[in-house]
Amino acid sequence: ANTVNNQGGQLAAGGNLNIAVDTLNNTRNDTQDTTKTQEKTQEKTQGGLIYAKNQLQITAANHLLNDKSSIVAEGDIVINDTNHDTNNDLNLVIDNKSGVIKADNNITIHAKTLNNTAYHYDTKQDDSDGYYGYDVNEKVVKSDYVMDQTLVLEQDEQVSTLASNPAFISALKDININLSDELFNSSSVISAKQDLSITANKITNETDSVATHQMYRKWGKKWVDSWEDCKKFGPIKWSCKTRYADRTKSWTDSRSELAYSKNKGTLSAAQNLTINANESITNGETIQNNEFLGQVTTNYQDNPAVAEAIATNGQFKINKPTQAQPYVIETRNEFVDITQFKASQYLFARPNIRFLDPAMSSPITLGDAYWEHQQLQKQISEQTK
Repeated sequence: ANTVNNQGGQLAAGGNLNIAVDTLNNTRNDTQDTTKTQEKTQEKTQGGLIYAKNQLQITAANHLLNDKSSIVAEGDIVINDTNHDTNNDLNLVIDNKSGVIKADNNITIHAKTLNNTAYHYDTKQDDSDGYYGYDVNEKVVKSDYVMDQTLVLEQDEQVSTLASNPAFISALKDININLSDELFNSSSVISAKQDLSITANKITNETDSVATHQMYRKWGKKWVDSWEDCKKFGPIKWSCKTRYADRTKSWTDSRSELAYSKNKGTLSAAQNLTINANESITNGETIQNNEFLGQVTTNYQDNPAVAEAIATNGQFKINKPTQAQPYVIETRNEFVDITQFKASQYLFARPNIRFLDPAMSSPITLGDAYWEHQQLQKQISEQTK
C-alpha cells in the first residue's frame, strides 16, 4: 500500500501541491531532547505541516489522518477519494483530531466519512478526587416531602470541568463537504466566511462528554394513611372512627450523568449554511448542552409572533429536510427573553442589526465566523449579566 507518514515534518510547495496516496498520516513528532543530562530530559513536540502557497490537492484511497497537525493552503484545498468522479463507491475516511485544515480560499471534500473531533482534558488543578472532567457537589437539597408526590429530596450533582482542544476546518470563502456516509463533528469547528454546504447520509454535531460515576440520590414520597379505630369485643365492633396520619417513605438509588465539555460542536457560516442528510441529523445530546438545530423560517425576523415564540421557547420544530427546505444550524448559548439572549451569528447576520451600539456607522460584519462568534458571546454575556 502507498502510505505517506509526515511525522512532525513539512511537506511544502511554493506553488501547487498534489499528493496522491492510499493513506496519508500527518501527525505530531513526540521526541525527547537528551542533550542536557541523562537524568533530565526535555519533551519536544511538533505537529506535521502540509502547506501549499497556491492550491493543495490530496487524493487518497483509504485514510487521511491529521492528528494535532496542520493542512494549510493560501489557495484552495481539495481532498478527494480516489474513486471520486469514477463511481460512488467511496472508501476514504478522514480523521481530523484536534488538527487544523485551513484555506484562504475554498475547501472541497469528497469522501466516505469525516470525523472532526477533539482531544478532551480536565481543567481542574487538583484531580486527587479521582473524578476526571467534573467535580461533585454532595447531597444538594432539591425538595422537601410534598403530599401525594414522589420527588428527589437530595442528590450529588456534577459540575463539569471538561474542556477540549477543538479540531478546525476553516475557509475564508466557501466549504463544500460531500460524504457518502457520515459527518461526525464533536466539540470542534467547521467554519466558512462565506457559504458552508454539507451533504451526507448521516450528520452528527455534538459536544464532547464523559460519563460520571454512579452518584447518590435520595427519593421521598408523602401520603395520608387512614384506618378504622373501633372498640371491640370479640367479633363485635362499635364506636368506630376513621383516623388519619401523614406518612413518609424514603429510599436511595444512584445514576450516572454526562459532563459536557465547555467547547461546543460548531457548524457556522457567515453567509449561507445548507445541510442535507438522507438518514438523520443529530445536533447535541440534550437541550442543555448549547447546540441548537432548527429549520429557520425565512421571514421570522419580520414576524413578531414567531420572534416571541423563539425567545420564549428557544426551539424550532424540527422537520425532515428536503431540497427546498434544508436544515440550518445555529449555535447559541441561552434564550432568556426577547431582551436578554445569547445567540448565534446566524441570528445576528440575518436581520443585519447594529449590535449593541446604535451609533455604529454600519452594521457589524461577522468576519471569520468562529472568531466572531466568540466575541459576540463575550459581549452578550457582559450585557446580560
